[in-house]
Amino acid sequence: MKKLTMILSLVVLFAFTASAYAQTKGETQFGLNGPLFENSKPKFSGAKSGTVMSPQANVRYLVTDKIGVNVGLAILKYSGEPFKTFGIDKMGINLGLGGRYYYYAKDKMRINGGLDLDLGFGKLNESFDDKGKKVSTPMSLKITAAELEYWPMEGGAITGDLFYAMDGLNLGDNGSTGFGIGLGVKIRIK
Repeated sequence: MKKLTMILSLVVLFAFTASAYAQTKGETQFGLNGPLFENSKPKFSGAKSGTVMSPQANVRYLVTDKIGVNVGLAILKYSGEPFKTFGIDKMGINLGLGGRYYYYAKDKMRINGGLDLDLGFGKLNESFDDKGKKVSTPMSLKITAAELEYWPMEGGAITGDLFYAMDGLNLGDNGSTGFGIGLGVKIRIK
């Protein structure tokens, strides 16, 4: 009983602390980020893994103290044997739209998670689905399990995140899935 009381007390204390130090509604952030490491594997049987490079510039706006929306522009490059086989080892541009929910915010530390939907443009839009039909705008979904923001100074932060990506959602078995670790920097605009 004593353990249960202590655990419940810690949960209540954590919930109070997390809500007491929430961000400010209306805050705008500009960031540069990308995967430090992303291992991506095509869905078709027997496929080998490849790598993905996708540096991104984005802007995030905090709609409420706990919810942020973001828009970003990324340069995308797939490399490795499986992507060369399908001719998608080219450069492309992704336009991303997403949202974040802040689990925790205290002093200089913030933790959030969220979803991003990316639309592919450029040479990567010459992709084909698993039935051979040309797809003009490949779509991808990125699930960020946790993004850690550390704000050592008032206007700037270093970020790191763990994510799972599903690339080519509308390409059937020609799509890919992957996981990775991202790294970035942010500045507060407002």
